[in-house]
Amino acid sequence: MGLLLVLSGCTSSSLQPLKDLGSPGAATASGPASAGTAASLTGRILDEAGTPVAGVRIDLFAHGADVSALVAIGAGGLVGNAAAGLAPGSIGTTTSGLAAPALAVRRVHALPPSATTDAAGVFRLAAPGTGSYNVAAVDGARGTRAWRSKVVVTSGDTSALVGDLVLRPPGTIVGRVTLPAAPEVTNIEGVEVFVPGLSYTARCDRTGSFTISNVAAGAFDLVARQLGLGRGERHGLEVTPSQAKQVGDLPMVSSPPVLAGLSPAVAAVGETVTLSGRNLGASEGLPVTVTVGGLDAVRTQRLSDTMLQFTVPRGAISGEVQVQVGGLRSAVVDLPLYDTLANDFELSDLTLLPEATLSLRAFGMLGDTLTVPELEQAWSVEGDAAAISGRTLVARNPGRVTLTVRAGTLSASLSVLVVSSDAVMTTPVGLGMPGYRDGALKEAQFSEAYGLATMADGRIILADGGNNRVRGINLLTGFVTTLAGSNYVARPLEGTVQFHQPRGVAVDANGRVYVADYYACSIRVVEGGWDGGTVSTIGTLAGRPDVSGMADGKRDQALFAGPNALFWMPDGSLLVTDKLNNSLRRVTLAGEVTTLVGDGRPGRRDGPRELARLELPRDAVALDDGSLWIVDRQGTCTRRLADGRLRTLLELDRPLETPYTTVAGIGHARDLRAIAAICRGPDGSLNALAGGTRGESDGAGAQGRFFDPAATTVLPDGDLLVSDTGSGTMRRIRLPAELRP
Repeated sequence: MGLLLVLSGCTSSSLQPLKDLGSPGAATASGPASAGTAASLTGRILDEAGTPVAGVRIDLFAHGADVSALVAIGAGGLVGNAAAGLAPGSIGTTTSGLAAPALAVRRVHALPPSATTDAAGVFRLAAPGTGSYNVAAVDGARGTRAWRSKVVVTSGDTSALVGDLVLRPPGTIVGRVTLPAAPEVTNIEGVEVFVPGLSYTARCDRTGSFTISNVAAGAFDLVARQLGLGRGERHGLEVTPSQAKQVGDLPMVSSPPVLAGLSPAVAAVGETVTLSGRNLGASEGLPVTVTVGGLDAVRTQRLSDTMLQFTVPRGAISGEVQVQVGGLRSAVVDLPLYDTLANDFELSDLTLLPEATLSLRAFGMLGDTLTVPELEQAWSVEGDAAAISGRTLVARNPGRVTLTVRAGTLSASLSVLVVSSDAVMTTPVGLGMPGYRDGALKEAQFSEAYGLATMADGRIILADGGNNRVRGINLLTGFVTTLAGSNYVARPLEGTVQFHQPRGVAVDANGRVYVADYYACSIRVVEGGWDGGTVSTIGTLAGRPDVSGMADGKRDQALFAGPNALFWMPDGSLLVTDKLNNSLRRVTLAGEVTTLVGDGRPGRRDGPRELARLELPRDAVALDDGSLWIVDRQGTCTRRLADGRLRTLLELDRPLETPYTTVAGIGHARDLRAIAAICRGPDGSLNALAGGTRGESDGAGAQGRFFDPAATTVLPDGDLLVSDTGSGTMRRIRLPAELRP
């Protein structure tokens, strides 16, 4: 980049005035003789002894010109000296004294004609017109110089007396240019330094240092200027013959670009953003660049000195917009970015119950990371089944609508089903009094009934934790039986038919029952035992019975601490909520155990799977898309693990007294509708699928009440069966027709 440093000034010579300049023809001019209408500038050149000097070249310059009179431009930005008389292609010197490459010389404000002194040391020049001029003399043979400033020619003048100029050895000006307002500009190599109205010029090296050599003795003004960097001045510098004048630091006053605002304040990748500010360089024609997250913006267009537009490039990282004008950069302004939109539930289908409402809120995602909790968004709905009121969707009539959100250049859609009726709750199983009794459905008793699973033939498996048994419910025959276990807890458990508070159950296509044995810290397997038959096998799939810990591995190499719930994953392995280890574990049917998320320490930390933490996870379900939905923090928190990251979707002050905390136990992607049927309301409340007030009663919608629902399974006809632990009953929920298979 180039920096321009300029010197101007006057001499304080005590020369004797000229007595006789001789006839006009005595001067030898390199240009045409003076015309009658042009003023003649005359003077005499003497050495320090007062002797006239012949053959000295005289050049005329416009006084006060804020550019160098003669500029030597060296390859690689080397410092050069472009004194009057320096011929094109000659050799200059660097500040280190080394020979520089040939310098290309361009004349800027030297005014023709030049002249040389005659034998009497006299010169005569023709002024181009009225104005103020500087006259410079160079004796190339002796290496001496002289100059006179501010020779004024007014209208009507036919001559102007320059007077005597005394040649002296030149001095040197040494200094360093600084940019206090732009410390980020660390390389100012090639910055120009020169005297306005004279031929003294140089270029800065990488540190900003410069040396102007062969400067005539006298007083000068020093000016630094570079388009896009600013300007600096130093006045009254006295240059002494054969001496180096140390200027020191010459600060330039800079005007870096200032960013005032971005519209929109949150932007999508590919979106055009308008930036307002000042000093954007349009009037100077300076180059401008915009970076977003370290990448160059696309299609940057400067509209004025106070406004420009740019397009957010793909791959940009959120948070850093910076503008560079010329060599100056602005401060960084934050611009949150997103490249996809996600709704509050991260679903593609949503179900609303009659007269339900849904708060409309979308999130911006950059990659798989939630980056923008709130952004400018516009919602619309297609269809008559629901309508938008402010930022709330209101269910009207049974049917389906398409809900669309738009933000910037992006949009996302959600299919919403409005069902025709409330869910209806009934109590088909249980006496309603805690205890232990097999027999007819209405007479059976349970104690702390937890997990449920449905077999292919419709029979139900129940983990009856308080009774330390695995029970079977046959809705067709109308009986409850015990498959395995007893009220007595044997030690050790391995090889026995005893359990120690079983909590979760799952059943495969062959009728094998897998049990999460909570206090036994193991996953166990049961075959047979239906209708009073003999349990053919019971063994441990994974874990070491009665040994608590956290370790991955195969079979008894793996350790658990409070395995709570079991659900099938799409790949045929089992998903286990290892509650007291604050983790989710995966168990293959070969007994191999791996940890999916959680390091054993409690916490509600979202983020990458390896760093995220759970706290007493209660239930989980694996969907066909590979995501895991988790009911965490004893049922107060719903979280989603997808693409290697954990995110909290909903957190409550206390557990809900509805199946919401356990409905994830459905365990099948097609039954995601049952999860989605519970929606966030405009005040943060939930529209429950069934229940809503603690109690024990059947009925439609909110008339049906639970005491303490624990687990849910789907029956062959599409109804839900819920284990209501507190009341000792199994509650059946008849779903609206639109939610049934």
